[in-house]
Amino acid sequence: MNIVWSESQWLIPALVAFAFLTLAVILSYRLSRGAPLWVRLVAAGLKILGFAALVLFLLGPETVRSHAKPGTNLFAVIADTSASMQISDQTGNATRGDRLQALLTDAPWLRELEEQFSVQRFTFDARLRPAGTFDGLEFNGRHTSLAAALRQVAERYRGQPLAGILVLSDGSATDLPAPTLASAGLPPVHVAVLGPQKKLTDLAIEAVNTTATMFEDAPVVVDATIRTTGARGQIVTTRLLERDGTVVAEQTRTPTSDDETLAFRFTTRPDKPGTAFYRVETSLADPETEATLENNRTLTAVNRETGPYRVLYVGGNPNWEHKFLQRAVNQDNAIKMASLIRIAKREPKFDWRGRSGETTNPLYRGFGAGGEAERFDESVFIRLQTRDEKELRTGFPSTPEDLYGYEAVILDNLEAAFFSNDQMRLLQRFVSERGGSLVMLGGIDSLGEGGYAGTPIGETLPLYLNRPPSRGADLFAFQLTRDGLLQPWMRLRANEGAENERLAALPGIRVLNSGTEPKPGALVMADSGPPGGPSLPAIAVQRYGNGRTAAVPIGDFWRWGLRTPELQADLFKSWRQFLRWALTDVPKRAEIEIEPDPAAPDRTKIVRVRVRGQDFGPAQNAAVQLRVQSPDGTWSALDTQPDDAEAGTHTARISGSEPGPWLVEALTTDRVDGVTTRVTTGWASNPGADEFRKLTPDLPELQALVDTSAGSLPDPDDLERWVAELARSPLPVTETETIPLWHQAGWLAVAIGLFAGEWGLRRWKGLP
Repeated sequence: MNIVWSESQWLIPALVAFAFLTLAVILSYRLSRGAPLWVRLVAAGLKILGFAALVLFLLGPETVRSHAKPGTNLFAVIADTSASMQISDQTGNATRGDRLQALLTDAPWLRELEEQFSVQRFTFDARLRPAGTFDGLEFNGRHTSLAAALRQVAERYRGQPLAGILVLSDGSATDLPAPTLASAGLPPVHVAVLGPQKKLTDLAIEAVNTTATMFEDAPVVVDATIRTTGARGQIVTTRLLERDGTVVAEQTRTPTSDDETLAFRFTTRPDKPGTAFYRVETSLADPETEATLENNRTLTAVNRETGPYRVLYVGGNPNWEHKFLQRAVNQDNAIKMASLIRIAKREPKFDWRGRSGETTNPLYRGFGAGGEAERFDESVFIRLQTRDEKELRTGFPSTPEDLYGYEAVILDNLEAAFFSNDQMRLLQRFVSERGGSLVMLGGIDSLGEGGYAGTPIGETLPLYLNRPPSRGADLFAFQLTRDGLLQPWMRLRANEGAENERLAALPGIRVLNSGTEPKPGALVMADSGPPGGPSLPAIAVQRYGNGRTAAVPIGDFWRWGLRTPELQADLFKSWRQFLRWALTDVPKRAEIEIEPDPAAPDRTKIVRVRVRGQDFGPAQNAAVQLRVQSPDGTWSALDTQPDDAEAGTHTARISGSEPGPWLVEALTTDRVDGVTTRVTTGWASNPGADEFRKLTPDLPELQALVDTSAGSLPDPDDLERWVAELARSPLPVTETETIPLWHQAGWLAVAIGLFAGEWGLRRWKGLP
């Protein structure tokens, strides 16, 4: 309520009149001597207050009140009908759904709300649905998509007087936190949380993360996080199973408190590359004591790149290192290594005295007519494991189209003078722009001793090459650094003790390009050096642009392969893991990504297919065919659209949320060079595990939600008081009522009463 003055222009005259009347009253009672002083003071005060009331009435005071017009403002009430409402954690073994149904059946608070607002009823789980009545609710929804439901309500009534939203839920939403709600234009959101009323015993798989590593014995690591509630002292058993139910591994833990999070790690090796699915299950000795078993199992997808990977090996001369490296690669079906090995350096070009314009030896005049004449100023190469007779026929690639077809390049004992400056720049771009990997092995013609200091290739390497080589010792020990021990692709044993024991049994190193030191951004994975001398980098790696580089100053790893079969097997394994590291995250012509759509219900997935051209820039003119396999095994085609925000990217949406394994396959064709690429990935849908992941309310997220929207968290058992307070809150549409004070009997009675009191007091005391 506010008070306004409709005749405020009379303020000064009114004040003058009031001052004159006040003075007259004071003089009048001062001259009266027939009564005590207190009587005269009280009587004068009453008359002055009466005149003050009359002066105020002359200024036209009016009361202005704003109140809601019944039925004008809208108010949405949405009830949670997800499956988590079936949990029995209420008084008397009632379910959360039973308590909600009781709150909505013949509810006085709801009738009071309907008297003030036009109430709009909805139910929600994975989707928002209008509800004419709240009778006979069924609680079987797969998700509690609270954020999506609020966005839909706000969008449905955008531009209309929506005064607020009341959510009746157990508070365990599957799509919170949702930062996009801050910009959704929500009205005040009030959430009445039907929290548990008794203690629960439960196991819940909180998270499962899979990692594909370069560790050959266990290339897949599955980390499972189990949240326990009320299970202190009980044995928790967690298993990793294949899709057909075969147990891969099993571990047990015993929680020491009522609320504890347990971590389990499993390592496994899938039988086939590509996408594999595993199931994680957890249980107590007595499953009947748990609140629900829906959150005790989940399916997870492991996406391993299938190759084939193409590696280019360029050697300055035939050597043992290439022999053992090739044998190691031959044991990995996903890696194909083409080799270009120089078997004779080019000879000096002599100026033969022959006929004018003749460039060949005159001794060969008359031979080889119609063919290539013998030359003495070109190197002689041998090509091994090439794709066809044309690959590497002209030597080291000179164009991006030829070089970018490989994912990694290995340079072994090859001097810098072998390359032209354009080829060096091309190899630098191969790493920085194309995202490939460059590995340089040690030898007398490698690194600094090969003249790479100050060259484009030298710039990409993780070592400085301008330090003079050290001399004196002819036997070096090989050992992993702390960074090396932390990398699975550098280790060959299961633990640090066994790894150090293996390293101690290795024969010493005799060939080491020691004139090197690591750059600031490089990581030294292994070092070597003479006994009692300084440690020198033996294996160093770094990121360079979009790719990565490695320098291996050692030039005689091959000696390990000549000792025992065990050492030879370790050598092969280390080479394969090293190449796997070099090939990890190298961009391909086509890649596919799956990500959730935060703005859509039912866990809709966004599929992104990135297509690159032969220069590995975005392919502007590519054809993309996309199909998806649902959990029942059926394939269906998907419509793709070019992504306006990212060149060379095509997107599609998959709205299915059926539980189980999903696969997506993309077939891309670059219309420029006709290259076709097929890529596949997958994911697992676990609506039950997601819905029951948390059995307690997400109070911090809900508090942030109501704070952002200026809402509240009312007590479900005190909704009548909340409705009464709601009427005093700001509303979109209100009515304004204006009433003059002198039209109100109470204020008029006060003014008359003041004068009547003064008159009565004078008569009582005998004043004139």
